[in-house]
Amino acid sequence: MTIASRFRAGAYEIDLVSINFHGARVRVSLVELESNDGPYCLVFSSRERKQALLVDRDMESFVSFHDFGFSGFHPEEVQVSLVRLDPNDVIFAERCVLRCLPHVAFYRDASPDHHMGFFFRLYRPDLVSYGDAGATYPDRGVFLLSADVDQSLLPNQVRQLPASALSKLSAGNALLLIDQSHEGNPFDGEFATLLHQALSDLSIRADQVFFVNHTHKYREKYTEWADRLQLDDRINIFYANWYADGYFRTHSEFFASHGGIDQYVENQRYRAFSDTIRPRRYLSLNYTARPHRVLLMLEFMQRGMLDAGYVSFGGTRNSDQYKQNFYDMNGEGFIRHVGRPELLQLLPALDEMGAWTLDQSFRSGVEGEAIRMSATSPDEYFHDSYFSIVSESEFSSSDFMRVTEKAFKPLMRLHPSLFVGNYNTLGLLEDMGYKRFPEFFDNTYDGVEDARERHHLIIKELDRLNALSDQEIADNYRASWPVLEHNLYTGHAYIEHGIKDRSSVILNAMLERLRR
Repeated sequence: MTIASRFRAGAYEIDLVSINFHGARVRVSLVELESNDGPYCLVFSSRERKQALLVDRDMESFVSFHDFGFSGFHPEEVQVSLVRLDPNDVIFAERCVLRCLPHVAFYRDASPDHHMGFFFRLYRPDLVSYGDAGATYPDRGVFLLSADVDQSLLPNQVRQLPASALSKLSAGNALLLIDQSHEGNPFDGEFATLLHQALSDLSIRADQVFFVNHTHKYREKYTEWADRLQLDDRINIFYANWYADGYFRTHSEFFASHGGIDQYVENQRYRAFSDTIRPRRYLSLNYTARPHRVLLMLEFMQRGMLDAGYVSFGGTRNSDQYKQNFYDMNGEGFIRHVGRPELLQLLPALDEMGAWTLDQSFRSGVEGEAIRMSATSPDEYFHDSYFSIVSESEFSSSDFMRVTEKAFKPLMRLHPSLFVGNYNTLGLLEDMGYKRFPEFFDNTYDGVEDARERHHLIIKELDRLNALSDQEIADNYRASWPVLEHNLYTGHAYIEHGIKDRSSVILNAMLERLRR
């Protein structure tokens, strides 16, 4: 830092107690009590953004650099200016450079999984470079290990890190970021034991490891496990949802193309309260033919509901790039388990239907992900229907808690949602500030942990909705409008601040650990 930490301005003595990527702490003392000098403004500026502090009395204050977008992972320049009340009267200006530790060429494994560098590719793509087994790395930094979908593979992946990386890690000069922000797994004590053992065998401290995934309560369950074993050396667990945040990030341009979020809401409010009945009742997007999605399609078929909604479906025999198809996953066994074996007689007809598409053809891999993370696909189907039946990634009898991008799509399109997913999906959304739709659904199903009983209550709700007239559905939608607006603006606030805040927490935590 080149700037003087203390300087005099007329009757005031100004002390920059600290200045870093988070902001500046300033202490002001009025040393000439009888002076009429001032007041002044202390201005911090970077990237055409400014933060100002009025200097007119004894005070101590913190000036946040939140809006500057600093991550702490590369140098930043801040100009500090002292001006009189007239902003053109600059009586002091100096620049200071905020220095950071260098980052390494991030290592990734050579697995065929197309998910590579989720966290950094989304939040800080300028930091991602790829090394190989023979790379020479700087003295300090972060090694990136892109995790597989299955967390149980991680201990062996860690053991296979190249010697050049292991030497830095074992010497305590580097961190290991295990990036599973694209996926969630239930916490498993056996997995945690194996991962800790792998780290110990490689002479890597657990607190050098940052494990990022999008399972809710994962950190709490890991902490409970570590407490029971009285472990002092612990892995740093963080939450980040790569798919959801990637979907959210596309919305800045989406709302801009509609004249801003307020204009978008006004336009949709006009449509909602017009007398026109929408062409279809619901929207249900089903990308991969997981067993609970096949079951949902069979329930639609039995009730003759397919023509009443916009429905996409990948087909029972679709083989995604990295997922098995319905038959490989013992889907028939699942349908029997939840008490609906009679629907299996409809399975041949569903097989014959193949893939159902809306505005995008069914795709796997990178193209499929681009569709899933698009803010505009399939936009018109939300506007031409009243509610969504969301088939989440899992439907199990456990307390495994995660919410994927699928849950947020209808929230950002002013759609009430019925969730065919794990226990407490609505509860997790409430924890994030979103509200339920009591005017539209009976949400009792969300509090039931047993998959069979939860499915029974969901189907009971489908039958109730199916018996309503088009006008009753439209009336329920209009009654839900205040909640719909609340949820949309909650999501928009997360786009504006939450994504950056979440990434900054993780990045700054790694930076602080490197400084030890």
